[in-house]
Amino acid sequence: MAIARLPLPLLLLLLLLLVGGSSGEEAEVVCAGAACYTLHRAQLGWNDAQKRCHHNGGKLAPAHSPAEARRLQELLEGAGWTGPAWIGLSLPRGHCVQPQEPLRGFSWVAGEEAGNYSAWLSEPAVTCLSARCVSLKLAGPAGSPGWAAHPCRTPLPAFLCKFIFQGMCGPLPLAGPGRVTYDTPFGVRSPQLAAAPFGTLAEAHCEAGGSPAFALCKKLEQGDGFAWHPPGPLCPAACAHRNGGCQHRCLEAPGEPPRCACHPGYTLAPDMASCLPEDACHPNPCQETCRPGGPRGFECSCKAGYDLAPDGRHCLDVDECLARPCQHECHNTAGSFVCLCPPGYHDACVDVDECLRDPCPGTCHNLPGDFKCLCPHGFLPEEDGHGCRAAPTAGEEPVPRPVREDGTALGAGRQQFFPRGTEPHKARP
Repeated sequence: MAIARLPLPLLLLLLLLLVGGSSGEEAEVVCAGAACYTLHRAQLGWNDAQKRCHHNGGKLAPAHSPAEARRLQELLEGAGWTGPAWIGLSLPRGHCVQPQEPLRGFSWVAGEEAGNYSAWLSEPAVTCLSARCVSLKLAGPAGSPGWAAHPCRTPLPAFLCKFIFQGMCGPLPLAGPGRVTYDTPFGVRSPQLAAAPFGTLAEAHCEAGGSPAFALCKKLEQGDGFAWHPPGPLCPAACAHRNGGCQHRCLEAPGEPPRCACHPGYTLAPDMASCLPEDACHPNPCQETCRPGGPRGFECSCKAGYDLAPDGRHCLDVDECLARPCQHECHNTAGSFVCLCPPGYHDACVDVDECLRDPCPGTCHNLPGDFKCLCPHGFLPEEDGHGCRAAPTAGEEPVPRPVREDGTALGAGRQQFFPRGTEPHKARP
């Protein structure tokens, strides 16, 4: 193995791996943005699963937004895993379940905001006496992931971890035929990564034979990006084979290995094989905001109320109503939501106290969205409960109210009672 030709930092990391042996765990992994998510299949309780994640520099994965839930769904579907897996949501002993809150009183592991997103498959049992921890499971073959609460000591067959990094490198480019294995900083070894986190060591085995080649994902000395060092492409071959691994042009000179070049208006990417627009954000490839950086030369972001789509370019509206933020009815809007209130409520669905208007001749009793008159002795409530009328005495019977010449009724809208034979008549002209 030609170790002596490697840069000193890469040489030291490689020597550590050789001394310690190949301890990388085979596990499913998805990396995007500045985070990686892993699925580990081991029969553990919640606390032991959290220790395993923490041992490798991570924590049990949260799912505090629709975008993060989709990331975990992608991981589970890619692994073909349909069983439950622990996530970083728990309720400590002595804390009570709060049925009216989106997270039901549970909290995410340290460093994660609560948020309003929730995805309960079934309501957790109301308790204050025992600790409860949450698992995630796909709701059917094409369903989104949902949550279920369990006693924290219950062994489950899998758990999900999250690891956060400064940045990512794209796949290691190969000029000729070969295969690459990635050893991640969090102890997972994978034969294929769409994005490799900072500190990942890539090992390339070329079909042409010879010693394996190594590259390390490092921060660029200039700028904010990350790239493989050495940059590659590894497994050199003639330009006649797969264009030498180059995206645009492959150049050959006598006595020199093939090298890549780009068409006018493009510049060679840090991987020395692919090409990026000289200004990757013009024209804007994103639906919303674009900024230079990342393996593709640009990174997209969305305004509040939207999440970045899996393609990394478009923005998807967040349905905030799924978190049940309203007391009554919720209506999702583009980038936001509106709480709708029933009659008798105003502003943030606060009950209107109609009794402040003194609508009753006696006592007024305010009700949610309504009011009711409590009538004094000798009076009866109106049919709608919003007034009182005199109760008839013995020998009296209800009669229609007197009317004006224009046909409108006299009186305050309440039925009147008169002794028999003394009923008023319509006024004469």
